[in-house]
Amino acid sequence: GFLMSYRALACLTLTLLAMSSAVSAHSAHSHNTNAACEDRIAPACGRAPTPAFDHDGKLWWVWYQQDHIRVQRQGGQPRIVNPEPEAVDDQGEDRPQIAFGPDNQIYLLWTQKPDKPWTGHIRFSRSLDGGNSFSEPVTINDDRRTIAHRFPAMVVNDNGELFLVWVDKRDQQNAKDAGQDYVGAALYYTHSTDHGASFARNQRLAAHSCECCRLAMSIDEQGLPVILYRQVFTGGIRDHALIRFQDATTPQPVERASDDQWQLNGCPHHGPALAMDGDRRHQLWFTAGKKRQGLFYQRSDGAPIKLGGPAAAHGQVAVLGDIVALVWKDLDEANRSVIRLKLSRDGGAHWADVRTLLHTRNGSDHPLLISNGEQIFLAWRTDDEGNQLVAISGEHQ
Repeated sequence: GFLMSYRALACLTLTLLAMSSAVSAHSAHSHNTNAACEDRIAPACGRAPTPAFDHDGKLWWVWYQQDHIRVQRQGGQPRIVNPEPEAVDDQGEDRPQIAFGPDNQIYLLWTQKPDKPWTGHIRFSRSLDGGNSFSEPVTINDDRRTIAHRFPAMVVNDNGELFLVWVDKRDQQNAKDAGQDYVGAALYYTHSTDHGASFARNQRLAAHSCECCRLAMSIDEQGLPVILYRQVFTGGIRDHALIRFQDATTPQPVERASDDQWQLNGCPHHGPALAMDGDRRHQLWFTAGKKRQGLFYQRSDGAPIKLGGPAAAHGQVAVLGDIVALVWKDLDEANRSVIRLKLSRDGGAHWADVRTLLHTRNGSDHPLLISNGEQIFLAWRTDDEGNQLVAISGEHQ
């Protein structure tokens, strides 16, 4: 079946209702979250709620509410991660993140917002006891100036190695201090081999990255990170680039990942999406270049495929076995925000017709895709419906 069975969906809806008073499994059932959220601490009541499944298949949420990063496990109570209140980036492109180590170590990553606009610090905390307690947050960027260290991404491989990458303006600031021009920002990176107890020295991966788009990161067949991001190429062309690694500390030369010829002296606010399937790459990106305009998907051994109309944006990709799922935000004829789905059951060689999964009239977050290893789920938070979680497809459906 296309959506999960009614019984399973009912169970999942009850679970989500326990975590948030404003959930609907289908967009027809609408709740007013604003009224339901007065003084309530819940994922649907906070900012940028981001879900993930742990290795036991339990659903977790991380979100920002009332000056704190908060985490909640399915069936559990919300917990505060950062005891000291702090301002945090809480928008679609730069949101709190959660990942799990092989023994369900919990890793959290977010951007702290100082008072100065467009600045940030990369913050990290972990739990080694199933979320009962969290380590005191540490700042990952070793450049501590009040400049931009933002848009972090995090992945963990099967050996438990943790990889972090973010957008960093230290090189731009150094150039400015020396009276020189510097286009864009840079990508900085670190990794941990001891479950987040310590991190390697910050390392620059690329100069002149775009300064305001989310980064996409996945793990290749060797257990090493693959990073897809928007780079400022010669002539102010903001197309996408890819970084792969020889080992955890040795990046390979930057490769071009899209050739759209988008010349822009500004911020697209549209980061890419990436999923590795062994060494096959599935990438999704937005552009308004001379060669291409719109939202595109490409398999590493195929040609770009355009998704949706002129309003298509903020795409996500997930791979599970032979299933490849693409979702994105679009507008329908009634000017509602909708989430579209394109699904392949043979690794991206052939595609079913586009389906519309959910719609909403008012404000909404970016769509997110997560997997519990058996099914892929769409998560979408809307002002009217709250947190919605819909199973898109399972391996055995």
